[in-house]
Amino acid sequence: MEKDFSEICLEKENRYKNRDPRNYILEGEPRSLYWHRYRVTYDLLKDQLVSGRKIYSPLKLREEVPQDILLSKFCVDEEYNLFNLPIVMVGNNNLTPFSFDIRKKDRVEIDGLEYPGISATIGFSDNLAETCGGIFDRDCKRQDRMYCTTVGQIEECNYSAYYLPTENQPLHVRLVHDIHEVSPFEHLPPFRDRELLAETFSNGKCMK
Repeated sequence: MEKDFSEICLEKENRYKNRDPRNYILEGEPRSLYWHRYRVTYDLLKDQLVSGRKIYSPLKLREEVPQDILLSKFCVDEEYNLFNLPIVMVGNNNLTPFSFDIRKKDRVEIDGLEYPGISATIGFSDNLAETCGGIFDRDCKRQDRMYCTTVGQIEECNYSAYYLPTENQPLHVRLVHDIHEVSPFEHLPPFRDRELLAETFSNGKCMK
């Protein structure tokens, strides 16, 4: 069952300024793990995801998801099966098909994955300021927008979500079009699919 994003009520409090007392970080850890909800989300998923591999549903978790974690809103049953995974993007403009053009940075090989694609993050918070803190290590700006969809809805646009953690972003994913799995050096995915992906994320816009 897909989530109706109109049911997701964003917490308007600025959690970058009013910080969760559970936030902490240990020496040598990725900076994003400072944020409690990021850390809990990563701990819940890290044994279920393989770097450089496509994300499939459902995911079998080992423990109950706390209710203040974004994952709790995405169909976790009594046996801890997570039937879909929220994927979040933050941008400073309304999304268009051109937002999903492949640029030079999108072609950089990470952990052996040669498929180009667009960076995004496994959703860990419904709070824009906290999300910006976890992804960018900064407070949100007035022009920031947060968009959320799911792995399943991304697949309907002929894209896949590959788990591709980076040094400071262990929840980082890359959205790869089907055409680039066959031919990594292809210039751009079809315009219609980029348009569909922009619409899919825009339907889950969490902050205006």
